[in-house]
Parts: sequence; structure tokens; C-alpha cells
Amino acid sequence: MVAAGIGIVSAGLCITSVVMLGVFRQLFNRIRDRVNRNTKIPGVIVAAVIGGITVGTIGWVLPLTIGDGNIACGTIIRMTYQQLQFSAGNAPEQEGHMTIHLLLSVLFMKLFTLGVSMNCGFVGGFVFPMITVGAAAGSACAMYYPNQPMGLCVGCFIGAVPAGICPMPFTMLGIAVYSFYFGLYQTVPIYVAILTSYMVVCGSGLFRKMADRGDAAALLRKQELEEEIDMRISNLNETNRPANTVDHKED
Repeated sequence: MVAAGIGIVSAGLCITSVVMLGVFRQLFNRIRDRVNRNTKIPGVIVAAVIGGITVGTIGWVLPLTIGDGNIACGTIIRMTYQQLQFSAGNAPEQEGHMTIHLLLSVLFMKLFTLGVSMNCGFVGGFVFPMITVGAAAGSACAMYYPNQPMGLCVGCFIGAVPAGICPMPFTMLGIAVYSFYFGLYQTVPIYVAILTSYMVVCGSGLFRKMADRGDAAALLRKQELEEEIDMRISNLNETNRPANTVDHKED
């Protein structure tokens, strides 16, 4: 039951990430179009500058959101474990404090910066950032429910969060299991969480419907831009036609 619940929560995080990707896709497309239409500055440059300032500011406030999560993922898990040991009285207090509010802030800001980065012109994928989101969610779950094993929470979330939008459940299972050297008994709940998240988002067709809706909106926007370009060309030809006629009569 715990693993299935983690899978449902992971599916909700996946849906949130897809919604953010769609929102920022529309936002940056409109920014590019407005800049290209009204100024001589390329819209691609303006979008990249806005995205860079946004991601850099968030990274300055929350350093755990910087990069693809290769470094932040281990830091999140280690500091959470140290905080849990200190709360249980098994370890001395550390210099850094990891709280649930900080973990949730990192989680949602990571989804935010992922949406910005993938639509403003930056290069990268979404698998490792989603694994970092899973690590933050699992750590927050372990701190909120200290009676649950931290390995169960982190392992299930790390595999289930990316599995919702990445159609590779067995690959995600292997990443979660081999990263923490889990055994056979620990593998079963991770697989249940991954399968639940995958079935809720991809297996139900929800992800396909959201993707088709985004493609339809992009196609409609493309058609509007093509009609606008054709109208501008037509107006330009009508403007230049009288001048050419006068020059021809003078000759």
C-alpha cells in the first residue's frame, strides 16, 4: 500500500512537470514571436537571456537546483540522512540543516527551472532532473513519516517519478536498485511504485492526450504565423507595386 501511494504521488509530480513544460513552451514561443515581430533583436536571444536570468537567480537562492542533479541528488540524500539521525539522537548536529520546507522548495523549483530550461533554448534532457525531484520527494517523505524506512521512500520516488513520463519502467527500476544496492525484498515495493506511476500517467493515455493537445496548440500557432507572414508579404507587394508602375511609365 505504501509503494502504491508513492506511485500515485509520483504520478502527480509527473503531471505537474508536464503542465509546467507546456506552460513555459507557450510563454517562450510568445516571447520569441513578439520580439521578432516588433524589434530587430532575434527572439531566440531574448528568450535565452530571460531563461538564463531566471535559472541563475533560482540557483543562487537554492543551489540544490543547479545542474542536472548529479551533485545535488547525493547531497540531498546525505543531509536528510544526517538530519534523521540527529533527530533520533544517534548522531551529533551537523552544520547544515535539512528541513521539509527546504526539500519541497527544491522539488518545485527544480520542476520550475526544468520547464524554463527546456523551452528557452538550453540543451539537456529531463531524466536526471526528474531523478533529483524524486530524491527530494523521497527525502521529504522520510522526514515527514520517520516511521517509514528512508531507503524505501527514496528508492521508490527515485524510480517512480521519472517512470511516469519516461516509458522505461525496467530501466528506472535498475537505476533505483543498483544505485543503492537494494536486494530482492527491497526491489518489490520499488517496482510496484514504478508500475503504478507508469500506469497512471502513460498507461492510462493521459500523457498522450496532454502531448496531443500541446501539439495541436503548436500547430495552430504555426498556422497563424504562416498566415501573418503571407499577409505581410502581400501588403509589402501592394506597397511596392505603385512605385514600380510609376518608374515604368517614366522610362
